[in-house]
Amino acid sequence: GDKSAGGLISLAPSESITAKAAYRITDGDIEAGEIKNTAKVVGKAPSGDGVESEPAEAVTEIKVEPEPVDDTAS
Repeated sequence: GDKSAGGLISLAPSESITAKAAYRITDGDIEAGEIKNTAKVVGKAPSGDGVESEPAEAVTEIKVEPEPVDDTAS
């Protein structure tokens, strides 16, 4: 079923959820030439023990085309 991410969520065995987020690219990202996104899940097992996923990382390369130079201007 549909569940919204952002708070505590209980999932049944084999149930899953997809979380989405928006991010505004910064000048620092452009200067670095990439955006790194890391996600990790932290939860609690029915026994009460804490569980945690390994971090998953995705890197998106940023290519910025230089502005054309008008060398005909006087």
